[in-house]
Amino acid sequence: MNKDKLTLARIISGFLIFKYKDDTLYLIYPSLSIQYEAELYYNNLYDNYKFSDWILDTDIINILKENRVWSDANEKEFHTLQKQIDQTKIELFKSFYISKKQNSIRAKLKHLNERYSKFYNARHSLDNFTVEGFCDKYKNEFLLVNSIFKKINNEYVKYFNESTLNTQELEDIAFEIAQHSIDIPTFRRIARSDIWKTYWSSNKDFLFDKAAAEWTDEQRTLVVFSKMYDSAYESTEPPPDPVFDDDDMFDGWLLLQNENAKKEKNKKTEDKALGDKMSKAQEIFLMANNKDDINEIYDMNNAASKAIINERSKTISKFKEVDASKLPDIQREISQQNQEAFKNRVRNKS
Repeated sequence: MNKDKLTLARIISGFLIFKYKDDTLYLIYPSLSIQYEAELYYNNLYDNYKFSDWILDTDIINILKENRVWSDANEKEFHTLQKQIDQTKIELFKSFYISKKQNSIRAKLKHLNERYSKFYNARHSLDNFTVEGFCDKYKNEFLLVNSIFKKINNEYVKYFNESTLNTQELEDIAFEIAQHSIDIPTFRRIARSDIWKTYWSSNKDFLFDKAAAEWTDEQRTLVVFSKMYDSAYESTEPPPDPVFDDDDMFDGWLLLQNENAKKEKNKKTEDKALGDKMSKAQEIFLMANNKDDINEIYDMNNAASKAIINERSKTISKFKEVDASKLPDIQREISQQNQEAFKNRVRNKS
């Protein structure tokens, strides 16, 4: 917790103090004007080099395939992994009251995350060799040169002399700064901490003694997570308190809320588009153009309708050809109608 307290002090201050060789250096977040100059620098570089002999983003996959770093199967799996991760987090949240299931779900989630990270690194391993990657590299160096200071006689003085710039020293300092980066779990833990909440709850609109446009990326990230947790607490159906301290389980709750909100929105849109008569129809047939359409149309059904669809699918796959009147749900409906007709006849005779 003491480490979190130190990290929070750094975030609030807006700068990082670190050691490089025998010097104490300060990484001070660049001003808006420096950031603007960095974007101009990027654009000028891009205009000057865009027609040079660079790897195009569209060529990267082919090059990776030729070097057996990537394959069509990898590409297909990579595009489905994030959905699998999201669904596993939802599964983890749903297991909140079934602790014996959680270990296996967490192991599955760990495996999916590791696989996604491996695929991501391979898929983007050549990004630096595109013109965009080249320009990004030099834009970041420009920002670094204008963000590193020494303190001399209580005044901040730029550490780098641009006329005698040492590229190796730049890379060494960039590496040292990277060792101090704050990971997402730490941001989230600090956002939930009591020490931060004393700042957050006292004045959410004036936190860092400057306009929001001048906040550092670290300050902005901390505020985003704080607002996320506030929204969850204020929800009509907030998750149980222990869920807030479990990042994966909380993500599962959040993803489930988003899924439910999307379904509700789709249902309202569907009801409005179909009108009263169509919305009361027993069955409505919609055309699907692709797999995403199929999934979206399937999700329009409620739980009972999905059960009927699955039941019909099993029957059809078993018998190949089935008369509609022989489908299980239709058989149940006919049986109910016969029973109702029999009851009416009995009533009429009496």
